[in-house]
Amino acid sequence: MNNDFLRKIPGFRSNTWWKKIVAVIGYLYFFFLVFNQTGVTFFDRIINSLLVIVTYGTIFVLAFNVGNIRDKIYFFNRPKGKARIVFIFLGILITVVALNLVLSGLNSLKSEEQLQYEEDQNNVRIASYMDTRINGLGALENLTADDADALEEIINDYEKLTTEQKNLMTVNFNLQRAKEVLEELKE
Repeated sequence: MNNDFLRKIPGFRSNTWWKKIVAVIGYLYFFFLVFNQTGVTFFDRIINSLLVIVTYGTIFVLAFNVGNIRDKIYFFNRPKGKARIVFIFLGILITVVALNLVLSGLNSLKSEEQLQYEEDQNNVRIASYMDTRINGLGALENLTADDADALEEIINDYEKLTTEQKNLMTVNFNLQRAKEVLEELKE
């Protein structure tokens, strides 16, 4: 491979061995993310891959200054010294947020099946998170006054769950009993 070409690739520009190793691992991880996207249809996988490429690609290009791009963008090249680091970070953050707002329109191109699949996966994550919180709290009979705030927060969040999310939970949570225990703890 042409050495001049390698010297332009982040991780290989300084010809430092450890940076090359980190770069190869990073590039492999990026390609794994791109090519491991799920989707109900092939088109859904392409859309998800595009979202990954644009989001992470933008962060990569700006963070590692590929092609000296930061020097060509007014916002990035104005401040000097320590302020430059803050502006670079803020610039990357603003750019990624703006790109995601623009790219969120791609969701409208996803199939109905894909949107339902993503909603189902989100419901499973929410139910699993509630299971973890309830298990972390322990048995209602063993709670002390110190646990009252945590129990109240769990009760409030549980009441916001949809029926489907409640049905996905593996923990049997007796809401009425939890409210009774909370009242006892607050006395």
